[in-house]
Amino acid sequence: MELLWNEFGVQRPVYRGTAQVELEGAVPLPNNINAVAELIDYSAAVDVVSCRTEAGQVLVQGGIELQIAALGADEKPFAFTSESDFTCNTQADGIELGMNADALPLLKSLSLRPGSAGQLQFAAVIDLELTVTTAAPMKTLAGISGLADMEMKQQELRTARRVELANETIRLGEEISSDGVDEVLKYDLQLSVRDTSIENGNACISGMLQFNALCRSSDGELMQLTRSIPFRESLALNGSSDEIYALAELRQTDVHSLGTEFSLVAVDADVNFRIFGMRRGSLNLPTDAFSPSLDFTCIREQVRVLNSEGGASGQYSVRDNINVPEGYPDIFTALHASTNPIVTGIVFEDGAMHADGLLMTRFVYRSSDNSLHSFVEDVPFSISMAAPIETSFVRLKLFAQPSITGGGGRTAQIAFSMDACAEFFNEVMVNAVTGIVENASGIETDSAFADGIIIYNACEGETFFDIAKRFRISSSEVIALNPDAVEPMQNGDRILLVV
Repeated sequence: MELLWNEFGVQRPVYRGTAQVELEGAVPLPNNINAVAELIDYSAAVDVVSCRTEAGQVLVQGGIELQIAALGADEKPFAFTSESDFTCNTQADGIELGMNADALPLLKSLSLRPGSAGQLQFAAVIDLELTVTTAAPMKTLAGISGLADMEMKQQELRTARRVELANETIRLGEEISSDGVDEVLKYDLQLSVRDTSIENGNACISGMLQFNALCRSSDGELMQLTRSIPFRESLALNGSSDEIYALAELRQTDVHSLGTEFSLVAVDADVNFRIFGMRRGSLNLPTDAFSPSLDFTCIREQVRVLNSEGGASGQYSVRDNINVPEGYPDIFTALHASTNPIVTGIVFEDGAMHADGLLMTRFVYRSSDNSLHSFVEDVPFSISMAAPIETSFVRLKLFAQPSITGGGGRTAQIAFSMDACAEFFNEVMVNAVTGIVENASGIETDSAFADGIIIYNACEGETFFDIAKRFRISSSEVIALNPDAVEPMQNGDRILLVV
């Protein structure tokens, strides 16, 4: 007797979890700056450089880049960037060398404060959403050689995976009007994909490149500059698919003033566009087996399959008033706002994803005595996006740009432009038969029933296979004796059997 096998290779989840990285330390000042008199604004971008697996662990290397605007000891504004690297090792069972690993970095908190002797100290908390998968072939039982009466119950398992159809980095750039801007101190860029379609065999992506900059005018005043630059790009596809979606990521960026004599600001960004198509299929996995002539027990193993359910992008607007904290002077001139979106909860319901969170917003203003002040306020938000009904979890990236629409006294009005980029996934589990153990006691049948003709009252959900296994007869015999029966059975269905 020899066992026969089927092999299948699909993406199977090995580990999914969140690791947290806490960073803190001193921020080196530029060579020409001895001390920071006052912080104006700061923000950060987090990047994962590598994510790989070894036996029992996931290893992530990355970095955080701080953009800082401040006043020097001479009360003049200046800006600079500072970088810090990090590593994170996460232990987990089942992880092996060379498995597919991915880490989505999310900045959860960031603080910057003056330290001793006018230096700066920073602290950041980064969440890494980790996913480890394997496509290594897995065996399930297909049959037993020489055992003609073996019967198997199978379950169809739907599969879906994403296939990369294009991967191209494109330079987006434009010179925009900016009256009065002499220097761009710091900026935040946001890429918004509005539409992805197939035209003449190519992927066409359209959207907006939005930036929010803290600038200095020719007379030394601080000001905010916000602009949206439309783009439309065409990428050649390496393959075809009925449905596609796009992921876009900013790489190298630069925003700088061309001088007050030109009244222009140059915006350049290298954007990596990746186009994915969906490949759908199905597997038939054995979930039970029996033989009228051989008594055995099935060995089962839980098979977990990770299906990609596609991606989507959405745009949202949030408006809110933020209030000056107690002890701060009134707003005379609103200067700048920056924000970092934090998701606090995600719920899937009736084909939709609902996400709640906070826009951690830093507001900079000048008071009537011409001094600069800044504070942070958390603005709540809620967004909803259509999601595949089978979605189990999502990889969600949020971006937001604030624009000051008014401000004075104790209140400022802020309008937020939000972009959501989501990839949806579904995890399916099936207990599949991966082997058998022969029983030494021989075949045993249900002693409650005698041999002969039996009228059996079926139970809710039973199938021809279930009844045949119980009485150790073939399913074809049960079907032949009950041509009008429909499975799954209902309580009280009467089934004729000859045992």
